[in-house]
Amino acid sequence: MKKILVTTTETLQGYDIVSYIKPIFSNLVVGANFFKDFGASFSDFFGGRSTLYERNLHLLNEQAMQTLIVKAKEIGANCVLGMKVDVDEISGKNMQMFMVTAWGTAVIAVKSGDTRLQENFKEVDKESIKEKARLLVLINESAKEGFKLTLKDLEFIVETKSPEFRHLLINKYKRLDPANFDDAQYKSIVALYQDYFATLDANLAVPIVYDALLKETDKKAIDKITELIKANDLLDYAYINLLLAGDRDRRLIALNLLTGDKKTYVTNDINELKNIKEQLASALPIQTTRGTKKGFLSSNEKEVWICSCNTSNPLDQQYCSNCNKDEYGFKPGEVSVTAVLPMLENKIQALSSLL
Repeated sequence: MKKILVTTTETLQGYDIVSYIKPIFSNLVVGANFFKDFGASFSDFFGGRSTLYERNLHLLNEQAMQTLIVKAKEIGANCVLGMKVDVDEISGKNMQMFMVTAWGTAVIAVKSGDTRLQENFKEVDKESIKEKARLLVLINESAKEGFKLTLKDLEFIVETKSPEFRHLLINKYKRLDPANFDDAQYKSIVALYQDYFATLDANLAVPIVYDALLKETDKKAIDKITELIKANDLLDYAYINLLLAGDRDRRLIALNLLTGDKKTYVTNDINELKNIKEQLASALPIQTTRGTKKGFLSSNEKEVWICSCNTSNPLDQQYCSNCNKDEYGFKPGEVSVTAVLPMLENKIQALSSLL
């Protein structure tokens, strides 16, 4: 683009604004001697030397405007709206200077009624070109056997939020070994992966993380993916149902995931949660039975629950006195159906009152 339009108004007659890019600024600092007529008397100043002052001020304004034009070109704009210039005096250390500040809004404008230009008008700044070129190189390199992802590569991918690397990153992430890093470095690297999937579109993130989870057999990798899902609110009820329909290991994964959340909820989630609650109760049922037992010093019988290890326990006792498991077979500290079922019920009630 050869010509940049600059106007002091917020609109441009005869043009339509296609895109407001961003505000741009220009700052110039000049010494007081730039205005040679500052030392002149008022009679001289108004009598004829004001011409020099006006010329110098015009030069400053022109320079400020040219700086804005350069900045507008760099970001792909073809117009600067609402340009304003302000001159402030700066004093200090026996010096007197002036700060000239200019600002405006960089936009893309096309002539009104020119639909062809509106549809085809597109410019890319040099930084975007450099970024895209680096991404293309990285995509090609990552497809090669033996590719090693460097920390700089990872930081660049996370910064650009490039969805093309989601398969690569989920595979790298689940194989991260804390033994290869010091504690601080490992935490910072994990945070980068977390940031990537947190900003990735959920329609892309959900299939990739759950597909990796369903295919994985390594316990440590499964735990990593599970925490990634929970940390980024990627709970998906369709995949939960699929996990609950699997073997016990997969059902336990589903149970853990159900302690997490979705980013947003809709009315249909109420029925989904009700169905999952029922399915969970049958997928991970109570493993104990009810019975009676005579008291130690009394002939009266009292009701007890009998653990799978055949130990009788009082009804108000959560964990078996012999194997230390609850009625669903979970030990203290493990995610249990006992805790998740009430959690789901609370969520159902909360959603019902809000949606």
